[in-house]
Amino acid sequence: MLRASWIGGLLAAVIGLVGPLGHARAADDGVAAKTYAVLVGVSQYADPQIKPRRHAEADAKAMYDLFTDKTYLGADKADVHLLLGSPDEKRNSEPATKANILKALGDVTAKAKKDDLVLIALIGQGAPIGDHSSFLSSDATFKERVKTAVASSEIETALEKLQSHKVVAILDVNFKGLDPGKEVLAEPNLFDLVKVFIGPEDKEEHVLPPGRVVMLSNNSVSQPLELESSGLFTKVLLDGLKGAADQNGYEPDGVVTVEEIDAYLEKELPKLARQHGKTTEEKEQSAVDWGARINHFPLTRNPSALPKVEERLKKLDALRLDPQVTAEGRKLLTLMPKLKGDQELRKAYQQLTDGTMTVEAFRVLRTENMAARKLNRDKATNYANRVMAGMRAVRDNYINS
Repeated sequence: MLRASWIGGLLAAVIGLVGPLGHARAADDGVAAKTYAVLVGVSQYADPQIKPRRHAEADAKAMYDLFTDKTYLGADKADVHLLLGSPDEKRNSEPATKANILKALGDVTAKAKKDDLVLIALIGQGAPIGDHSSFLSSDATFKERVKTAVASSEIETALEKLQSHKVVAILDVNFKGLDPGKEVLAEPNLFDLVKVFIGPEDKEEHVLPPGRVVMLSNNSVSQPLELESSGLFTKVLLDGLKGAADQNGYEPDGVVTVEEIDAYLEKELPKLARQHGKTTEEKEQSAVDWGARINHFPLTRNPSALPKVEERLKKLDALRLDPQVTAEGRKLLTLMPKLKGDQELRKAYQQLTDGTMTVEAFRVLRTENMAARKLNRDKATNYANRVMAGMRAVRDNYINS
């Protein structure tokens, strides 16, 4: 996918050393973390100037089914707002009106805590409003979109006090599904909609809110590609969330993270676009993300790999090792680490719990693994000096533009 900036790569390198924490664990205050979602899909509009978006509602329903399925995520249905252009009694949907969309966003903002996962999906048509963008709700009209559409500024206001550090916005918005008549429209501003979900910069610290990820279905304002039964983007996204994206490291670990979804979309979506696209624009469709590579929190479970992981965790607890070693093992067995040394240690924990390595042999291997990570003093000093020299160069030559 396209990256937000070179800064993202630098942050990824730093954050990757810390290690991720899953939303399935208990939050810092001891209360179990929850999942909240606002899923919006509008296929048909009463205004003839707004063209239909064939699979928008079906795609939103498919996301609802996956996010509420205990096999993959298990979000409480009471915490998932499904807003559609036409009613779905089975899924207890609400009308996707402007008022309802903003109310749902406000409700999630008021409830979600720092460790809660927040998922927001907008699937349908969009329209520019001057230099800004908007999402066309089911009651929107083209001519009166300033009043009837959900403006980016209104979404920003609704999410202004959102506390969650695990926010994923899924934006499959088509800005070419309009018949403007004689009106000359400004070129749609994709970043205007993205920055709404990134959140405002801290005025004192000059940093953006942590844990914000935005995924767009298309790298341009061309019409997103539709398959026979779903949107292309939704198909690839849901396939990945069901386990196909669980690819980091040397084997699946039973968890799909935002970083893995990013890599899966980057690899698989262009393949299908080239296969199914009929025009050059369709064949060149590629998803865009902001923040996926600098965040590592889990989204869903991979049911094909999870049973083996859970079996090993039970066996690890039964060994009654030192609590610190057990905690380390649980972390490594639960989520694939990025560093090679950690991956080798994970393999040792796997052999230990599978019964192919004795406790004594494991302790020796673990001691050797830890010792191999230590730099001698001369190398450490040389590395620190190089880092400080680089920082001084940036400080001395920085030009504030």
